Amino acid sequence: MLKESFTVLEGIEHNLAKAFESAPNVFAFGGVELTLALAKPQNLLSNFLSAASSFRDRACTRLGERFGSGSTEFKGFAEEITAAYDGWFAYRLLYNLRNYGVHHDSPLSLIPVRGVRQASGAAEFNVSLVLCPAEMLRSAKIQKSFARSLAANLTKFGSCHWSGSILSCMDR
Repeated sequence: MLKESFTVLEGIEHNLAKAFESAPNVFAFGGVELTLALAKPQNLLSNFLSAASSFRDRACTRLGERFGSGSTEFKGFAEEITAAYDGWFAYRLLYNLRNYGVHHDSPLSLIPVRGVRQASGAAEFNVSLVLCPAEMLRSAKIQKSFARSLAANLTKFGSCHWSGSILSCMDR
């Protein structure tokens, strides 16, 4: 289920561009229409991050209830979570994006939209989901250990730079 949710999220840039292109007057697209269109990626990312966090938390709870907190199963799961956090920037990013999104602000700092009218008269749009690390670093909800690695790269980065890492992390 998480992979399906992420696949929808991953395709949102393309789908949002198509929504702009199909508007009756694409270059007058604004107000409530624009707000609703730009809220969609925010909602999809928030839903994905919350679902991933809830899955982890529920799995931990169920293992503890079924086998006990001292069991091999429970400890093994906790060790895997620690290994994922320590070993993958993508996991740390997901974890901290969720905390930031729940307790501070939307993790998507910028959704640049670029539109061009083609010679044929058709409008073509390009949409990007962008995270701005400098904005996230101002939040106390970003863990200090992650903040150090995030501070090392203060350039804005789009979803294409982190989506593949997230999917490989979910396969684990």
